Amino acid sequence: MKTEIEVTKIFVYYVRSALIRRSFQLYREQLNQIEAIPYDTWLIEKLMKSETPQLLERMSFNDIWHMEDFVDNDQLSIALSELNIRQKFILYWKFVENASDYQIGELLGVSGQTISQQRRYALSILADRYFSS
Repeated sequence: MKTEIEVTKIFVYYVRSALIRRSFQLYREQLNQIEAIPYDTWLIEKLMKSETPQLLERMSFNDIWHMEDFVDNDQLSIALSELNIRQKFILYWKFVENASDYQIGELLGVSGQTISQQRRYALSILADRYFSS
């Protein structure tokens, strides 16, 4: 038969092990929640936000067709010219009007998640065209 001290040591060891396992589990779950943003996409988003505000502010809804005319960066302008109108529409509302994905989705009759996917796809096209030229 084990003494009370031995039982206490075993119990403390068990609790300590359980806490360590749980902390590792929480850490792994937290790592999985972090969305990794590709560097290319991050850079294009930064370029879109850092464009000369005066040019983008002068851009109206009807100018979406020729969004590339309102961008100073030549490489970015060429990349923008290769997007279709829906992709330009989404980028216009996201970066010029600062609308949420949900609000853009309401305008187009789709979900905010669909807009998020289409925005990421448009940004990946921009990144490919931007870095290939």
